[in-house]
Amino acid sequence: MDELKPQAGDSEVKLCRKIHSNAILKNLPPKKQAEIIAYAEANSYVETAKWLQKDDIPVTAELVSRFRDSYLLMQGFYESSDFALEMTQLCIEKGWVKTAQEERAAAQTFFNRAVLKKGDPKLWAMVERVNLLKDRVGLEEQKLELQSRKYKDKTAKGKKADDSGLSAEEKDAAVKQILGIA
Repeated sequence: MDELKPQAGDSEVKLCRKIHSNAILKNLPPKKQAEIIAYAEANSYVETAKWLQKDDIPVTAELVSRFRDSYLLMQGFYESSDFALEMTQLCIEKGWVKTAQEERAAAQTFFNRAVLKKGDPKLWAMVERVNLLKDRVGLEEQKLELQSRKYKDKTAKGKKADDSGLSAEEKDAAVKQILGIA
């Protein structure tokens, strides 16, 4: 959890969030990040940290190591994503994929296979977490649909659900809007 610490302002004390240690390197321009990775590939983390300290970037060998790991992990995601998008576009051109739902499913399948082929357990664990969350959202959508259907059936039988003055369709639309389901 982020800690709050006081910082002296002009005449008042302001509270701000503690800066995450990885933010030092992750907030650098992409070109500089690529230079750091290239330098770290040819040198040790200690040497890379000293090299960065010469440019007034306060880092340690551990920070360089963690930055390199996260950078390479994200690069793996980008490569897998690009591959999945290219393959999905090919499927669309061939006429194998016709709907937006089929397109999403095809892209997800290609992405999962590309990640699995790399054999990186961290990358695969992150993909699985996303898939589990996506499944949970799907279940919540189904639950909402069932509740909506139940409500519509109840109001169709002549029973009054509440005195809000909204029709069943208006309430359904409002619930979907609140949950972000369009």
